[in-house]
Amino acid sequence: MTRRDLWIALVLCLTWGPGLPAQSIRADAEAHYRVALRALDEDHERVAIEALRTALELDPAHAMAHYSLARVLRTASPEDAIAHLDRALQLGLPAKETTASADLRIELLYAAARRRTREVFTDPDTGLMWTVRDNGDDVDWATATKYCAALTLRGFSDWRLPTLDELAAMSDRSQIHLYKIRRPLALSACCPWSSTRISGTPTVFAFNFGEPWPYKGPPLNCRALCVRR
Repeated sequence: MTRRDLWIALVLCLTWGPGLPAQSIRADAEAHYRVALRALDEDHERVAIEALRTALELDPAHAMAHYSLARVLRTASPEDAIAHLDRALQLGLPAKETTASADLRIELLYAAARRRTREVFTDPDTGLMWTVRDNGDDVDWATATKYCAALTLRGFSDWRLPTLDELAAMSDRSQIHLYKIRRPLALSACCPWSSTRISGTPTVFAFNFGEPWPYKGPPLNCRALCVRR
């Protein structure tokens, strides 16, 4: 068993151990918080996040757990990190962390801004604006259509599924990646839906093979990648 496995086992034992009386809940939350700090010292970020979230489920008013989670999330999810930092400040932090929080807030605001600039890509050849990433989960054609129609991003709400031709134009067979789509677009699975039907069948474009695929089966590896003009 690796050291990482031991950390995960420790978190699970703390989480699923025998029920504690109400007066021990805060002590249990503090125990998870200490596990998180030790995990951070040994660069086990995922374990730390699990421990911090568990601590906050037990004790939502644990200011230092909110602050620590803000620090851990500052790159992966700066918007969430800002929310945790605000909550930590509202609850009251020790002087040292209160002072450091000003610098952390600036870092988080810049990180959030950088993420927003990477959310969309405007193709200079066509003028089409694309979401840089797909929805990240298996969806059928109807759900993909609704997903794009309901999407609001960068202040725009007129997103839609791309046509088959629009998707095909983003295929780049020179890419070394498995899903050969033009960068900076990135897919979490091979096959985003198009708005096009072939012989009445909804059709994906398979970026691993570089060709359209009329598809009626379960939506395994089918995604929603949205576009607008």
